Amino acid sequence: MSSRSLSQEAEENRVVALDSRESRVKKPEAKIICILSNKGGSGKTTLAVGLGVSLARLNLRTLILELDASPGDMAGLFDLDPTCSLEQAIDSSCNPSQYIHKIFDKLYVLLGPQDPLRGEMIKKEELERLVRVLAEQYDVIIFDTQPVLSDITLDAIKMSQETLVVSEPYLESVRRIAIMLDLLSTRFGVYTRNFKLLINKYRRLDPRRLTLRDVAAGSSLPIFWLVPFDKKCRNSMQQMRQGKLSRAHVVRSLMKLAVEICPDARASDVRRWV
Repeated sequence: MSSRSLSQEAEENRVVALDSRESRVKKPEAKIICILSNKGGSGKTTLAVGLGVSLARLNLRTLILELDASPGDMAGLFDLDPTCSLEQAIDSSCNPSQYIHKIFDKLYVLLGPQDPLRGEMIKKEELERLVRVLAEQYDVIIFDTQPVLSDITLDAIKMSQETLVVSEPYLESVRRIAIMLDLLSTRFGVYTRNFKLLINKYRRLDPRRLTLRDVAAGSSLPIFWLVPFDKKCRNSMQQMRQGKLSRAHVVRSLMKLAVEICPDARASDVRRWV
């Protein structure tokens, strides 16, 4: 055998060894984020979608997992087939990808249960098993919960590394959040240190709004993020659902929020959008 063929064989063996070594390296655990609010119309789902798009645009493979069995809004927002949803993915947890909808590159959606009764029957062990499988395929998983404290919402909170609590800057919304947090802590024993308060639809000149000092006084959580009110929000969100990013205030705020939550995002992508 010639020296040339020996060197080629050695190089091939080296490549195979490297590939084998890399295959044994465990993928970092996906970051799991829960979006939570106990008031309808607070913008929880809109923020989940906007944050998902922002993370995907930062080159993070992102899954929005809808846990709303009302049913939720994701199917209508993205014009998706509602028959492919969470209950099928759980029943086939070894291969849930066939029930996940690809929106565009890096962004995926798993619709919530279409049958509310079936949704109530989902056990914690089933959801955990599914999330373990999905965590190997995605960089970020976002739970979009329903605006009531159901069993599946509590399970999602306990599985999440961060919970973003969404409130509007009005007294009723802040009071609801305070009551919910107290209930989670005292009755359900939920660890709330990883909870972060987001004030949505904030505008300085709204006479009905609370001041930031009022919000801070009425909540046991410090204010983590302000998402500004934007008249062009509807058009901006339509663009985001199509995978586009505008320079609207709300879009820039969500992109900065994505960077704050996932600081490991590629710096080049961050500079492009923020």
